[in-house]
Amino acid sequence: RDPIYTSSSEEVLSQAISTYPVALIKLLKKLADKSMVQMAGAWTQVLEKPVFKKASCGNSASLEHLINLFVEKNYELWKDSEVQSWLLRGAKRVAETAEEGDEAAADWQILRSEIFPPSEVNAFRHVSLADFSDQMNQIPEDVLQQLGQGQGGNEARMMQEVMGQPLGQTVHLRGDQLRESNPVSVLLQSLLPWVSVDSVPNLNTDNLNNGNNGDNDNNQNRGNGGPEN
Repeated sequence: RDPIYTSSSEEVLSQAISTYPVALIKLLKKLADKSMVQMAGAWTQVLEKPVFKKASCGNSASLEHLINLFVEKNYELWKDSEVQSWLLRGAKRVAETAEEGDEAAADWQILRSEIFPPSEVNAFRHVSLADFSDQMNQIPEDVLQQLGQGQGGNEARMMQEVMGQPLGQTVHLRGDQLRESNPVSVLLQSLLPWVSVDSVPNLNTDNLNNGNNGDNDNNQNRGNGGPEN
C-alpha cells in the first residue's frame, strides 16, 4: 500500500511543514495580524528553532506566490484553538527531528527545491491574490472626487464609508442620504450585498387628494357655468 494512506494526520502535517516551513511562518503572521493566534508564547519558542528561523522560499517567486495564495484563502481554517494545538504539535515534531539530524527532514527540503528551483519568474502570476482576499477593493480616488463634485465632498465620503465597512456588517442608507445623493452612486451602493436601503416615508396623500378634489370642483363649476376663481 502507498505509505501516505497509512500515515496519521500528524505525520502528514509534519511532512508538509518540513517541506514548506516558511508557509507556517506566513500563516502565523496572517493569524497574528487578525488577532487569531492562540498560545502565542508556545509559538514564539517553536519559531526560534533553526528550521524555522532559516525558512525561506528558496528564491522561488512561484513558491512564494502559491504560499501567499494558500494563506490568504485558508487562514480562517486555522483559527480554532484545537486546530492550532494540532499545528503546534506538528511544528514541535519538525523542530525536534531537524535538530536530531533526521535524514527524512532533509529529503523533504531537497524535494521542495527540485519542484520549485530558484527563479524570479512567477509561473502563477496569472492567479491574482486579490481573487482570494476577503478585503474589498477600494474605489479609485478620481471616481470618488467626481462623485463629490457639487456635493461638498459628502458624496465621496459616503461612498468611502460604505465600501470600507467590514464584511457581515450591514450599512443602512437613510432617506435623507438618498435624496441628497447622486442617483448613480445610490444605484451602485444599493447593489452591494451588505447595504440596506431604508424605506422612504410615504408622501402625505391626503393633501394630494384634497388638492385633486379642489381641482375637480373647479372643473365641475366651469362646466356648469359657475364662477371661476
